[in-house]
Amino acid sequence: SKAVSLALVINELVSNSVKHNKNNEALKIDILLCRNNVEEEYIILVYDNGIGFMQENVQKLKQRGVGVRVISAIVCNELGGTLEFYNVPDKGAVCEIHIPVDSFA
Repeated sequence: SKAVSLALVINELVSNSVKHNKNNEALKIDILLCRNNVEEEYIILVYDNGIGFMQENVQKLKQRGVGVRVISAIVCNELGGTLEFYNVPDKGAVCEIHIPVDSFA
């Protein structure tokens, strides 16, 4: 089901945060899910308090590892959504996912 696919995406993002944690402080991962009724979409944010993405790699990220390619394929092809990776200064890495509500109908 599509809910299972979304769970796989979130699991992969959390696993990547743990795997690439180079911060000496305790890792904190937050997951936010909300519904935007104006745009009729779900917005999922997965973010951590790590060092973030290396700036030169942010644009190349979707083409790199197998996990990120799988995430991209599920979100974009199976769920009809979009995803974006970016850093929040002094906060860490963020993956922002937008999925149409009707994808789950």
